[in-house]
Amino acid sequence: EAAAKLQAVGEEGAKLAAQKREEWRRRRKQSDGKQKKMWSAALEKEKEKVNGKSEEKTQDASQTMGEAWTAPKLQVMSPFDLRKKCIEWQEDEDFSNTIWKESLGRKEAMYYQKRALPLSLLAAASLAELDMLRQSEVVVHCLLDGNMAPFSEPHDWTLLLKRCPEVRSILVVYIDIGAVPADKEGKPPVPYGTLMRPTEEGRMGDRVARAARFMGTYHEFKVHCRDLPGLVRPSVALWADVPLYGFGDDDFGIRLQALSILSADGVPSVVTQGGEIQEPGMPPMALRPDEFANLSMAILSEGLAHKELAPWHWNRFVVPLDRGPKGIMAAHAMVAVLAAGAQKD
Repeated sequence: EAAAKLQAVGEEGAKLAAQKREEWRRRRKQSDGKQKKMWSAALEKEKEKVNGKSEEKTQDASQTMGEAWTAPKLQVMSPFDLRKKCIEWQEDEDFSNTIWKESLGRKEAMYYQKRALPLSLLAAASLAELDMLRQSEVVVHCLLDGNMAPFSEPHDWTLLLKRCPEVRSILVVYIDIGAVPADKEGKPPVPYGTLMRPTEEGRMGDRVARAARFMGTYHEFKVHCRDLPGLVRPSVALWADVPLYGFGDDDFGIRLQALSILSADGVPSVVTQGGEIQEPGMPPMALRPDEFANLSMAILSEGLAHKELAPWHWNRFVVPLDRGPKGIMAAHAMVAVLAAGAQKD
């Protein structure tokens, strides 16, 4: 603007305007050079910072990857920890080492199969002090994978009625979330997606234990039973030796979906897993989770960071299945209780 005014004055003004413009160009060029140097230096420093951070991240990642996950040290379930005012344990039977330790692999397996899972649920509820112990009507969603479930015969759920005087009725819904083969038309087999009518499993006077069955994902079960509020919302979920990863990503996705729904509904989960335990009369051995159990524990603690109401314990109430490398492979060998919708701090 000043150069334009000088140029308007006349010939002398035009010369001064030209000189002025030349001076501005020279100064602007110098200023641009300084700015370029300044920005180049700043970018170089920033680049060094980024490279330094990425190197640190790479080192941290390599260190993290180098530290393999190790299973937590499991506590041994003690009868002293199981005693609660609201539970009347049949101590001659429930806390008998002769039955639950020394007779494993010798006593008929059916004896354990009928009793172990109900008593495992009761023990876990006691360790975590779950509200279900004081509810008059208890609903249990027992999730299982029919392709590998360690049981085929009915369980004796009257054991809970005998030991929990405040419980008037118990309904156990077995939900088989395992993969099922399709028929020739590509459809899942009957009764997939259908709730089988509850049947009476046992009774003590006016107190009753019932069981129902459903085959399908947990989401499908919730949708199918949405008009049955007394059945669709459980007191507790019981994951009966369900390997969380299963046989692949499809199984894994179905398990994660079920965990997510239970968390959203505020339902705690009792989780049992298999392992190798001491065989009576054999040299002492270190108890060992099986491969499915190791992976499931890692997923729950590291991958999902679920908070535990009761940490992993070696369970007293097990089902002997087969001989292991050193001991007995047993169902329900480990048990823990996960909080409803809560993660580790």
